[in-house]
Amino acid sequence: MITSGIGSAGSPFDADSYNFPGVPYTEENFNLHFGPDPTCPTSDGEIWDYNDPVQTRNCMLAGLRDLRQDLIYVRNQIVAYLNKLIDWGVAGFRYGAELGDVINKKNGQIMAYLSNFGEAWGFTSAVHAVAFLSNHDNQRGHGGGGDRVLTFWDPKNYKMGYVFMLGWEYGHIRIMSSYYWERDIQPDGPPSDSNGNTNHVVCFENPGWVCEHRWRQVKNMVKFHNVALGYRVTRWWDNGANLISWARGTEDGETVGFIVLNNEDSEEDRSYDTGMPPGTYCDVTKCDSNRPPCVGDGGLPCPEIVVDDSGWANIVIGAISTTDDPYVVMHV
Repeated sequence: MITSGIGSAGSPFDADSYNFPGVPYTEENFNLHFGPDPTCPTSDGEIWDYNDPVQTRNCMLAGLRDLRQDLIYVRNQIVAYLNKLIDWGVAGFRYGAELGDVINKKNGQIMAYLSNFGEAWGFTSAVHAVAFLSNHDNQRGHGGGGDRVLTFWDPKNYKMGYVFMLGWEYGHIRIMSSYYWERDIQPDGPPSDSNGNTNHVVCFENPGWVCEHRWRQVKNMVKFHNVALGYRVTRWWDNGANLISWARGTEDGETVGFIVLNNEDSEEDRSYDTGMPPGTYCDVTKCDSNRPPCVGDGGLPCPEIVVDDSGWANIVIGAISTTDDPYVVMHV
């Protein structure tokens, strides 16, 4: 961890002396383990016992200097900073170091169990939940999940995760947009020039930027998510294992979208009760539009799905082991 230098906004800092003139913060604004009136009881200032509320509130987490948020001045500086970000257009904030429990560990299960994913699993109310696959911490193995967390390093499963998350009806969705780094040098910052200035983000041109939000599977699932907003999950079907499908629509039969996911190690060829209006649709995870002409990479034809007058469609999806995109998604 770098303890002194120049911040991205140009102000100097020295964490060893608790000196942050850009705010400004000085030693008196931090919880300390030394001096005449220490607020942290451990000898090195680190948290030794997470069951001790005094330590967890007043001592350092992994050497990170801990602000005294019981001080009005400190709270006012934090509020002023957040308000400045809001003025610049930031729409939300993430707490980066809070303690909690894993509320439902379900890794390694079959996909059929997802039929009632959400509040029925004991999760918080959907209107209060934020759903995401990865963030800058767990991409690097920090926090819960370890190597089970889906990230851009495993693009096939990562995209499938986005298809499910954006196709489901739980929570406020957040999409991660990342940059590459040397995996054995975790503190690496974003792509930058020789002076440390962050390079302009030009997706797929400037090396180093991942830009998951621009991947066709992700950006087109955002369109699906917006089309399906306010519609329930309906017409759920599964094979008892890892082939699942569902629609987004109303209980009286209206359907605005349909998804099939295949996590089986075999090609799956069957007919589905999609409930979609009759017609021809494009698979939006492989095509640039939702209705014909269905065109994908390089202007080449991509999969079409024909829905008959009864709302049924025959869909073929390759095995997870041999297909880059083992799913089909269509919407009105």
